[in-house]
Amino acid sequence: MHTVRQETGVYYYQRRIPLDLQADFGKTKLGFSLRTKDRETAKAKARLHSVELDAKFQAIRRQRERLQAISDSDLQVIAMNEANYQFDQIEKDISGKVLSERENLIDDLSIAKEQYSDALDGNPNELKHLTWQLDELKERHLVPKNLPKDKEQRLVFYWLRNMVEVYTRFLNEYSKPWEQKRANKIDISHARVPELGQAAEEYLEDIRNDKTKYRNPKYMDKPMVAARALVAMLGAETKLKDIRYKELRIFRDLLIRFPSNVNLKRETRNLPLEEVFKLIPSGKFDHLPSLSPKTVNAYMQKVKELLDFAVRNDWIMSNPYDPKLLISDEVKRAEKRLAFTSEQLQKILRNRQEDDFFKWGTRLALGMGLRLNEICQLEKANFQEVDNILCVKIASLEGQRAKTKASRRTLPIPQKILDLGFEEWLATRPNKGLIFNLSSESSGGYLSSKISQEFNRTLVPLGIRKPDGNGQQPYTFHSFRHTFRDAFRAKAQEIPKEIAEILGGWTVDKVSVADDYGSGLPVAEKKRYLDMIEFEAF
Repeated sequence: MHTVRQETGVYYYQRRIPLDLQADFGKTKLGFSLRTKDRETAKAKARLHSVELDAKFQAIRRQRERLQAISDSDLQVIAMNEANYQFDQIEKDISGKVLSERENLIDDLSIAKEQYSDALDGNPNELKHLTWQLDELKERHLVPKNLPKDKEQRLVFYWLRNMVEVYTRFLNEYSKPWEQKRANKIDISHARVPELGQAAEEYLEDIRNDKTKYRNPKYMDKPMVAARALVAMLGAETKLKDIRYKELRIFRDLLIRFPSNVNLKRETRNLPLEEVFKLIPSGKFDHLPSLSPKTVNAYMQKVKELLDFAVRNDWIMSNPYDPKLLISDEVKRAEKRLAFTSEQLQKILRNRQEDDFFKWGTRLALGMGLRLNEICQLEKANFQEVDNILCVKIASLEGQRAKTKASRRTLPIPQKILDLGFEEWLATRPNKGLIFNLSSESSGGYLSSKISQEFNRTLVPLGIRKPDGNGQQPYTFHSFRHTFRDAFRAKAQEIPKEIAEILGGWTVDKVSVADDYGSGLPVAEKKRYLDMIEFEAF
């Protein structure tokens, strides 16, 4: 294990960087404080950091392999794309000139062609003069980051050669009378690159046909909406190479003002998506509730995936998406799901205790952080003894659904639940089928849908929720998970944040590492942490 205890008693993480990656990090070793003096906690945190570093090492190696695999023809296509972009800019500039300005056009074109020719011949002064254009090319994400030096030099060579060709064609055309046809772009028709609309369809089809991952029925919603929205704003015929950071930022800003439930609102339900995007800048929909920051970020992540798909298919060489496009989730507290107070918990946990779900389901959510759908699909076979400790294996049976990879976890039953007689009650449940008697699935195939509505209704006479339709409703069954998380925060000095995230089935730093990390954490240790959290009412 990569842990070292300092004289102060605090444990540190130390690890040697693999020899082939030391140049990427600029050092031979990594080291940082684990911020704990407890040996077991240090070991647990070190396991997590090791999993994250292994993933990072592999990602760097894969990226390096992809860049090394870029062929000479790939470099030529990049150079042609850039030359055609420059062609459009030059032609736009020429078309804006009045006749008097065009008298000097031939001289300007000749000087530019000479500069590129000198640079192509290796004139160091001209190469320095043109550096800013190469930097601009990189900024527009047409040159992959960390491209090997030899390939970058080849790319510059092809680009300069094409620029000489561009100016030669303009000179040939504009040396003739103005009425004659304009110059033609460099032909790259051999390169099959779909436009945005077609690329989006192929991206969605790729997800549908991917049988390597389990995805719940609702998974396709966000990719489909994000792809449709991007196509609606930019246009189906937009070239992928023309989608840059600037276009994505504009798209993000429009999403921030985009009305929620657009298909249900009277003002928007009969409007095409393209029309909605056009009207947003006018402020016509500013009075309507807009998408939440979480939803905007989810759609931006799917746009990133679409463009990653384009990169993998060699339609573009790099993705213009940047994490800076994500927005801070600065949502008003009243608009968030809130944790239950101790007084509210006392009311809930005394209510309908004759009902198995309201007695045990609520306590599994509160004491273990289980999601509602995780509880609803539990069967007796999910409960097994591990190291002589009764545990529940979440979404471990065929057909059971998990929200994320991190959700599939093994958790010991806390002592506070066992003390109430849970094990004895479990013994009375049928060996096959669900342990809770729930009504049939609703649309979308989720057992949790109807019981969620039923639970919400029980909170109204308790004074915790208002009748439906009376303003924001911050308290739902999911509030148990917020209460569970707050209980861990109250023990922040004793329980590492990473432990809480793993036990609750949250992802850590947006990476699902629960399986790798949790498999190395004994269930006795998990139980110790779960038994440490306290609730005034239970």
